[in-house]
Amino acid sequence: MKHHQLSHEQAEEIIFNSVKIAQNVIDEERAQCSVAGSIGPYGAMLCDGSEFNGWYTDSMTIEKFKDWHRPRLAILARAEPTFIAFETIPSKKEAEALAELLREFPNVKAWLSFNCQ
Repeated sequence: MKHHQLSHEQAEEIIFNSVKIAQNVIDEERAQCSVAGSIGPYGAMLCDGSEFNGWYTDSMTIEKFKDWHRPRLAILARAEPTFIAFETIPSKKEAEALAELLREFPNVKAWLSFNCQ
């Protein structure tokens, strides 16, 4: 939002539309494909490389992780991709938070991949 000087609403619309555009192309081409909505780790937002090592997890609680990830998951869930890809999560605590958060979205299918040392 900051880099492109977007409002919160504009950023949400872009995320939502990215799923819809992919779904439309698949429909038009009659392709046998799926659409994944991707959500990365909290640490990527910090811009300090900690998304690779999870050093930030000690300062976070499971509830804080859930609160941070919930808006992105809600936008993507509303767009109805085939599934959500929680990608390169570097810590067990953040993974646990994501698993708990998914309970709030019972119709969402997801996978979770880890970045581990």
